[in-house]
Amino acid sequence: MEDTRLAFEAAADGAEDGERALQSMMNAYMQLISRRPETLLTPMRGYVTVAAAEAKGDRLIGEVVRAGG
Repeated sequence: MEDTRLAFEAAADGAEDGERALQSMMNAYMQLISRRPETLLTPMRGYVTVAAAEAKGDRLIGEVVRAGG
C-alpha cells in the first residue's frame, strides 16, 4: 500500500489541475501493477481481513487499516 501511495504522490506532484493529476496517477498505477501485479491483491486482502474481523465483532483491525497502519 505504501508503494501505491508514494506512486500516487509522485505522479500528482506538480500537476497543473485535478484532471491532470488524476491522469498521472492512473498512469503511475498502471505502470506499478504491470511491474508488480501482486499490488492489486494487497487492498483486496485488507478488505477481506477487515470484513471477517468486523463480522466477528472485532473493529480494531479495521481501525488500524483505515488509519493506514
